[in-house]
Amino acid sequence: MKTTMSKQILFLAAFCCMAMSAVAQTVDMHLATPQSYTINNTADAVSGTAAAVTYRWLENGTPISGATAVNYTIPANKSAGIYTYIRQANSKECIEWQNSNAFTVQIDCGVRIENTIWACSNVDEFGTFATAPDADGKLYQFNRTTAYTPRVEADSWTITAIDENSDWTTANSPCPDGWQLATFAQITELKNKGYAYRDATSTGYSAAGAYLGCPDAASATQSDHKGCIFVPATGGLSPEGAVYATHWAVTWLRTQSSYTTARVCYYDHVGIYETATRTKAHAFPIRCVKI
Repeated sequence: MKTTMSKQILFLAAFCCMAMSAVAQTVDMHLATPQSYTINNTADAVSGTAAAVTYRWLENGTPISGATAVNYTIPANKSAGIYTYIRQANSKECIEWQNSNAFTVQIDCGVRIENTIWACSNVDEFGTFATAPDADGKLYQFNRTTAYTPRVEADSWTITAIDENSDWTTANSPCPDGWQLATFAQITELKNKGYAYRDATSTGYSAAGAYLGCPDAASATQSDHKGCIFVPATGGLSPEGAVYATHWAVTWLRTQSSYTTARVCYYDHVGIYETATRTKAHAFPIRCVKI
């Protein structure tokens, strides 16, 4: 099960003339590239002389230009990656900068389309994203945590039928922390903005697939998505573990249709099918949305 740390950062520094403390909101934060986030600290408690306190923030060990306030806002549209922030404090009567504990932020690539942030790539191993928009990622049976390789017949297939009254639970969601499977309403919103299925020679990627979520989807390319996301034609695995529908750009949705079936959305050269259902024992890719 994935967990998100909720421990607070404690900033406690003893200066030659004062003691000070500050608390940031959290230790671990998952963001998407369209989002910003302010690391807030409580006001410093100063004792002794009224020495002026100065601040600076470090990102991955390097001072951030202009970041000299008590708080720091991680800007929107920052490149995906893992960043560690430390706030340092000093007074004019002291020599050494005093460090807070580290605040680590993972920023995943995302695209805001209407009211939803969509991940740039499919889920790969449980709790991780594939490294590129055209990467297949992994396949999952509905509300199950085992990852399967696309386009390869499953040699360790053990579940040929699923019969349970459950949507995809949070505990079983392969989406990274802070992300979840899409709803039918979110998929419909994505479709209504525009889509275009393209073969491998015209996507600019290594695979056929669909550009989704922008009016100019038909002219989107690898270098200019026009505000769309790209979903590769990965297909899935049948309930018997056989390779299935590799011309589909497909994703599971969060909700079931019955005890044995659940919603998928798939796109091919004919059109988009956001109301489709398949038996839960199929294995398909997952494209996550930001909570």
